[in-house]
Amino acid sequence: AAEKERAGADDTGPLEVSRFQPAGNVPLAPHLSVTFSKAMVTVTSHQDLANARPVRLTPEPPGEWRWVGAKTLLFAPQGRFPMATDYRAEIPAGTRDARGGTLAKAVAFAFSTPPPTLVGWYPRDGPASRDPLLVVAFDQRLAEESVLASVRLQAGGKSFAVGAG
Repeated sequence: AAEKERAGADDTGPLEVSRFQPAGNVPLAPHLSVTFSKAMVTVTSHQDLANARPVRLTPEPPGEWRWVGAKTLLFAPQGRFPMATDYRAEIPAGTRDARGGTLAKAVAFAFSTPPPTLVGWYPRDGPASRDPLLVVAFDQRLAEESVLASVRLQAGGKSFAVGAG
């Protein structure tokens, strides 16, 4: 009887997005999850479930979508969500649950991972040789080219080229 009551409760009311995460500015985003108020998939093969994906993620890094039960969809990026990126997730109006009910209006949310922060550099506060080794350290992995393209070295009123060593 308790199972029937739970099943009956699942059948009442409109399809809604119950919760989602992450949202807003986040320091790290290990995964994205969206939970619906009703069962979205029936338990079938793993491949069928992988293809049932009502959430659009932009940009979508490499990773895997999977259902955790019949109501929660999880996206696990390879490693974690890349840093310094703005993401947008949308569940479009008309999305169907497992019994044919539809989502009345689209649900969208956004989250951002932080930009890099300079955490150290050398030389610092003092004289340096005429041909110094310059070191900069950031709080996250960056492409060498993007760092070199944005570094400006100035001394004695002159600008100098910076290259990889």
